[in-house]
Amino acid sequence: SNLRRKVSMKKINILLILICIIIIIVGSIILINNKEYYITDNEYLYDIALNYLINQDDEESNSDHDRENYHFFATYDGLGITEKNNIQYIYMWVLGESYYLDNSEIKELSGYSMFYKFTFENNKIINVEIPEDGSNYKKSIKKMCPDSKMINKVLNYNPKLSLTEQVNQYYNR
Repeated sequence: SNLRRKVSMKKINILLILICIIIIIVGSIILINNKEYYITDNEYLYDIALNYLINQDDEESNSDHDRENYHFFATYDGLGITEKNNIQYIYMWVLGESYYLDNSEIKELSGYSMFYKFTFENNKIINVEIPEDGSNYKKSIKKMCPDSKMINKVLNYNPKLSLTEQVNQYYNR
């Protein structure tokens, strides 16, 4: 009877250990599959995102578009691409500026230099995020970014982007 109890307890202990191992394995698989990780083979998504912003400018009904030879220009710095559950997240700094001619002189109309997060599914943009401004800027950047590496990259970003060459080429200068 005592021997049976020992054998029975041993079986229960082995069973409990096996159950724990299975839970750990299943939990690990779920965590690994649910993790956002950096990828390097989807660089073309940056161009899709930039073209989206250029097309957004074209679609806006704005009286400035009626100015002589109005044109919107944009360029970017790709800060990283991550993926989670077949969804890609594109992090980029974008410089966008609009110009027009005034008595054949090139004039800047408006512009921005800003961090963007684009969410892609099947190569299509399903969400676009920009940070809040003012006192919520830092907090919103932290929410938008996948890790401290990206947060630091964005918060310490020093823009060196320029549209001068594009603008001069467009207006043949």
